[in-house]
Amino acid sequence: MSRASSGLSPRILSATIPVAFVVIVAGPNLPNPLLPLYGRTLGLDPADLSIVYSSFLITLTATLAVMARPRLQSRPGAALVAALLMAVVADVVLSLATHPALIVGRALNGISLGLGTGAAASLALALRGERARTIAATGTIVGAVVGSIFAVTLAQFGPAPLLAGYAIHAAVTCAALIAVIVGLIRWPRSSWALDRQVAVNTAIPHDLPARWTGYLMGSLAWISGGIIVALVPLAISQDLNTTSLLIAGLGTIALLVFANIGQFSVGGRSIRHMSALAMICMGAGVVVIAASVAGGLVPFVVVGCAFVGFGQGAGYRLGLRIASAGLTPRLQGGRASVYAGISYAACALFVIASGELATRVGLTNGLWIVAAVLTPLFVVAASTASRRARKRVPQHS
Repeated sequence: MSRASSGLSPRILSATIPVAFVVIVAGPNLPNPLLPLYGRTLGLDPADLSIVYSSFLITLTATLAVMARPRLQSRPGAALVAALLMAVVADVVLSLATHPALIVGRALNGISLGLGTGAAASLALALRGERARTIAATGTIVGAVVGSIFAVTLAQFGPAPLLAGYAIHAAVTCAALIAVIVGLIRWPRSSWALDRQVAVNTAIPHDLPARWTGYLMGSLAWISGGIIVALVPLAISQDLNTTSLLIAGLGTIALLVFANIGQFSVGGRSIRHMSALAMICMGAGVVVIAASVAGGLVPFVVVGCAFVGFGQGAGYRLGLRIASAGLTPRLQGGRASVYAGISYAACALFVIASGELATRVGLTNGLWIVAAVLTPLFVVAASTASRRARKRVPQHS
């Protein structure tokens, strides 16, 4: 391989990895805006839809736990290729549009994202250095907004709402798969500096909160977002008595748009102060949503979702930064998997419980109970995030 070619290949792969990860993340988000339509078409209640939503999180958590093993972290290229292949299979299954197919397809989505999260985190940090430290968090939010807005727009205005989105996503995923394979072939595995420490910052920032606070922040970010995606569209549909997926999905769209604003607002600002602000925004947003659903004030439901979204985007990215500070690329992949796994597992358990609760006591009462349970947790997270931890020892190994 020529010197010019060897220099170009890592740059091409460096650009391809984030795009491929966003494509992987977009897949599990395609069914989310369609949940009200699936509910009407297949006769599913909130408890059924919560299980559909959470089946993805359950297999995702299990896959992340497996992929966190050090031996598997040494083959991120193969894991990323497998993740893209699994995403295509999931699209095919979901396009069948039956209740069992929804559960199986979502489960396959979870395996795909579980394979891709740590792989993308390791490769990106090895290729791009410290600026790619939070790619797993950034890609998760960007992929979510791309997948959700694409799905709801196509379902509202395009043909075959339960088929077209999956077909297009499968085609795009195949293109990303080819690009990744070409990049991996042209950039030999022997050049992957997974244990290097020269291009990443292994110093621990002086104002970092305790590491466990990062995991709490990530869990709360996903729990609050999961509640909105799983339950708020149903609440809006009932309040307005509408079958429009676009209107029902306004809360989800607001959540995801402001999540992107939140994560890109972090910048070089104080980690502790921004972390506390993120938790406060999520806590306030959850209360506003519950009160607005009770009062039938749909515009304020959307405002509450925007508050939660800003806090979720900033909080999830900062949580990963807190949990993984000072790690080398190889360790980063494992830590990103553990961080995501804990966050997703917490979300799955909470969403399933909330869906069952909403089925028994109604959406309005269910959301009030959810707000009452979450608010003290947000207070704890905001309080601990604003405190500086005792000095950490960097982990290299």
